[in-house]
Amino acid sequence: MNSNPTTVVVIGGPTAAGKTQVALQLAQHVPVEVVCADSRQVYAMLDIGTAKPTLQEMQTCPHHLFSVVDPANTVTAGEYATWVRTIIATHADPATVLLLVGGTGLYIQAALDGLSSHGRNTSQSTRDFVNSERERLGATGLYQWLQKVDPAAAAHYPDKNPRRVQRALEFILENDRPFSEILETPADAVQANVHYFSIYLDTSELNKRIEDRCNAMWNDGIVEETQNLLSHGIQPQQQSLRTIGYEQVLQYLGYGEQLSRTDAIERHIVATRQYAKRQRTWFRSDTRYQWLHAATAVSQILHNIAVTVCVLALLAIGHVTAAPAATDSTRLPPLPAIPTQFDSAQAIALFKKYADSVLNSDAFKGADVSCQIWNLRTNKLLFERNPTQNLTPASTTKLFTTAAAYHALGSGGALVTELRMNGRLNSDGVLDGDLYLVGCGDAMLSVNDMEYLADQAYRMGLRKVRGKLYADDSFFDHVGNRAVYSGDFEDVQHTAPVYPLSLNEGSVSVVVSASRKGTVSVQVLPNTTAVVVQVAPAVRQNRRRKKRSSLSVSQTVLKDGRVQITVTGAPRPNRTQTFHITVQKPALVAVGVLESRLQAGGIQVNAGIGVKAAPQSSRILSQIQRPLSEYCSVVNKRSHNFYAEQLFKFVGGRYGGRTNTADVARKAILATLDSLRVPHRGMILNDGSGLSRRNRVCAATEVDLLKAVWKQPYGTEFYHTLSVAGVDGTIRRRLAGTIAAEYVFAKTGTLRNTSSLAGYAVTLDGEDWCFSIISNGPNPSAYKKAENLLAIRMAGFSYNPLVTERTPVSGSKLRYERGSGTGSSEDEFIDDGSEE
Repeated sequence: MNSNPTTVVVIGGPTAAGKTQVALQLAQHVPVEVVCADSRQVYAMLDIGTAKPTLQEMQTCPHHLFSVVDPANTVTAGEYATWVRTIIATHADPATVLLLVGGTGLYIQAALDGLSSHGRNTSQSTRDFVNSERERLGATGLYQWLQKVDPAAAAHYPDKNPRRVQRALEFILENDRPFSEILETPADAVQANVHYFSIYLDTSELNKRIEDRCNAMWNDGIVEETQNLLSHGIQPQQQSLRTIGYEQVLQYLGYGEQLSRTDAIERHIVATRQYAKRQRTWFRSDTRYQWLHAATAVSQILHNIAVTVCVLALLAIGHVTAAPAATDSTRLPPLPAIPTQFDSAQAIALFKKYADSVLNSDAFKGADVSCQIWNLRTNKLLFERNPTQNLTPASTTKLFTTAAAYHALGSGGALVTELRMNGRLNSDGVLDGDLYLVGCGDAMLSVNDMEYLADQAYRMGLRKVRGKLYADDSFFDHVGNRAVYSGDFEDVQHTAPVYPLSLNEGSVSVVVSASRKGTVSVQVLPNTTAVVVQVAPAVRQNRRRKKRSSLSVSQTVLKDGRVQITVTGAPRPNRTQTFHITVQKPALVAVGVLESRLQAGGIQVNAGIGVKAAPQSSRILSQIQRPLSEYCSVVNKRSHNFYAEQLFKFVGGRYGGRTNTADVARKAILATLDSLRVPHRGMILNDGSGLSRRNRVCAATEVDLLKAVWKQPYGTEFYHTLSVAGVDGTIRRRLAGTIAAEYVFAKTGTLRNTSSLAGYAVTLDGEDWCFSIISNGPNPSAYKKAENLLAIRMAGFSYNPLVTERTPVSGSKLRYERGSGTGSSEDEFIDDGSEE
């Protein structure tokens, strides 16, 4: 981390005053990166109604924290503060200014000042009011008041400390927000060189601009944007939609008070003006802000920060040395030796020479190689070889699939399978309606999950269902064959059909047993009411012990939709034979398992099962939330192809692809790269696992993806899904016992004539690097050896040639926690979809 403090310029002020334009104009004069300081622009899919910068505008300079949160989730000021502080702490270039741009003063204060600042903006009238209520109610009454308006904050103070309770109530009254939002805010002020500016316009001009902006939002599609959010399951009461503009659209659409379009627009304008007035009051209460008119703000800001930027630029290139101030006579321990510019250049030159020698070896004759290595701390290129040559990446394709899922759901996201009910649940536990098992593509669904849903339904009071039990598998299309939707019919590796709702990868086990006396029994596992068994009359016991069994199992779909499994042939006596078959109706089989679990758990379901989409009016009874981190760890560590294809289709469904889901998924991945500002010229992704040989990606695109994800709030969670060298996943054995063990986090790729490795490495000096190596040619085993050599060299790199051992350093973001349970037995890991 650079020792010079980062320069942060806050551009605050009321909505529509021109903050974004000021930031973009500053970017034309000095190197800047923009950090979102708007509590609603952090949400994905809320673009028009939040006046979010356009994609073209965000391409002028790096932008952070825009569209990073799933609108189904809630963001607190404390979470936002942590994200901003992470960006400041990892900001590598002291000559680049961070612009904190937005009108949410509470978020800015939480990020820069910490918990100790809250209450600074509390007005005297609010303090006087709470003091009078304290005298009237007493300490106990004041605490009960807090319990009523903010239970989470009250639970945080079990000792009922009157001073803290009073501060919480003052905050709630002053900000019209729960105090519990800021309880996780860092305690101390951030270590940065901060300049505070607030942009203003004359009141009449601001009001006119607000009116024009609101009208433009309705003309540009805020109604359609709101409908799209609702269609994705975002509820009107969720924080993302409790936003000026969207609230009025919801009323226009009939949620709550019904408004005409004209009335809704008028209320939108009035509410925005009132909000702008509250913002002015907030920023004026903080005397650190310098108020600048939008027309002259750019020149005045440049004048204020010019000296700071010049000094930091000189420090960054070594022309100015900052001397520590003497404090007392106590001798401090010497600082670690910092390599000179020559030493650094020499060490990097030696590294480049080594990398060149590896890729110039005889093993790479006739091979195509794309390679790039990047220093995340300095944000500088270290080495590259044909970085923009698009090659077949194999399973490093999964980096794009999992990154798109994280970008859609955010840190802490989950794949949710729901049990919904339509109708009235009576006090006696009888549901006058239907139940719906709603799938989203979670490939890890199991019988245990069905049992959990049934148990939760029982706990919610359900005892009898008068209607039917339906499987809703409408989340994405039913083109389940990877070869079909990828357009790649080359038989690389078989994967089960990809459907929105299935258990056990869409398969059942048929167990056929023959007793010594000649009785034949058939059992289907898991137990499901969707499958019936037919034992053909020709099935008989084979009396001749030496003759091989001639059993066969087939399936047909009956008129009622259930699957009939027919067993024919002659089993050997006193033997059991098991067949694993992929069923033609996986959703119906899944809901049949649930029906059997409900009945076993004491809930009557007698009307039968079927397949049908749940109506929008249905309500959640219970649900399974599969953490995205758990799911993506299987995809990336074990390189699980079926799980990756399910996630690929999930991404398509998440972005509205109920039909042509694979095409929507491909577009969603490209849109994710655009949002992250990752160039992808010529990139082709036909599937989500990398089994398609027609996929084309270059090393530069993979490195740019890794760099961009690194800066996201979900970055830490993402890299923990990668294999850890010498510890787990597909590089568990490859780098064990080397200096790279525990310090390389990567995704592998293997196909015939293809090998790839991409991820992160920690050097001996504690620097974090990212890299991608893609090789296409006749000798993939040799390419893997080369990948190992480069990984070991990266993890063993130091600017000081005398350093040969790793020492604990605080600069690295990458951490492998020993004993964290990420490892597993060797036979658990599949071999990356390799044909070899």
